[in-house]
Amino acid sequence: MAAIGGLGTLSGGVVGSAVVMLLVHLLSRVATMSGMPDTAPAILSYAVYAAVLILAVLFLPTGLVGLAASAHARLAHDREQP
Repeated sequence: MAAIGGLGTLSGGVVGSAVVMLLVHLLSRVATMSGMPDTAPAILSYAVYAAVLILAVLFLPTGLVGLAASAHARLAHDREQP
């Protein structure tokens, strides 16, 4: 959870926990729909969580909080330019 949110800050752990919990809740709702096998919730949750974790480590080394901070800094810099 902290790796997804960002390891360097307290807010990274909070954001990562919230994102993962919302993702798990959404996946469990999807996996318990009619027509899904009994093992779908566990398999779907682990597979998607693994994919999100791998993508976060590869493409967001500073996590979601670091991404938001760099986007905010970029927007602030663009507003200062005449």
